Amino acid sequence: MSTSLDPSLSPRIAGERARLAASGFKSYVLAFETIATPIGDLALSANETGLCSCKFEDESRDDGPRQLFAGDPQDILRPGALDELPRQHLATAITQLREYLAGARREFTVPLDPDFFKPNSFTRTCWAHLDTIPYGTTRSYGEVAKALGDAKASRAVGGANSRNPICIIRPCHRVSGADGSLTGFAGGMERKRWLLDHERQHARTTPPTLFTPATPETP
Repeated sequence: MSTSLDPSLSPRIAGERARLAASGFKSYVLAFETIATPIGDLALSANETGLCSCKFEDESRDDGPRQLFAGDPQDILRPGALDELPRQHLATAITQLREYLAGARREFTVPLDPDFFKPNSFTRTCWAHLDTIPYGTTRSYGEVAKALGDAKASRAVGGANSRNPICIIRPCHRVSGADGSLTGFAGGMERKRWLLDHERQHARTTPPTLFTPATPETP
């Protein structure tokens, strides 16, 4: 990984980018945004690769990108102040989240960069497996562990799930206890229940269309 600095960057931003690169982070988080949802504010961050995090603002355990900075990241740069790609990734994520919350989207296509947090191989595999759990359904920790090739690894799956930095979009809320109980969601059980109920309600309807076809012209 190159740690050469763009001379157009301010010295402070350049220094922060170099510090993170030296610590092993492959990219500097450039854009932050917070959006309101029916179940609380979501804080999002993105870099050049994709969305790095999507977490509820009031989560008690905050290991988000903002914690990587010695001070307030807003003192380092304004959201999306430098590069276009992070702003584009944030805009895409926000649009798709709003469509999902309105019942008009079942899958997300925004690019992701969960590797920003340097997960180990097992955690990375668990996070990727979340993408395979269909909308409106759930899997138990044991079922996920079995799908990953180790039926005894349900506790490790739970630990990896709890560290998922991209909630909703990478649907850790779709993993539950063996008896269907709602466990292990950093955003809280009420939010997990809301998300699952929301998906079950809309899963019974015809898949939505995200555009309105043009009306044929009358000859």
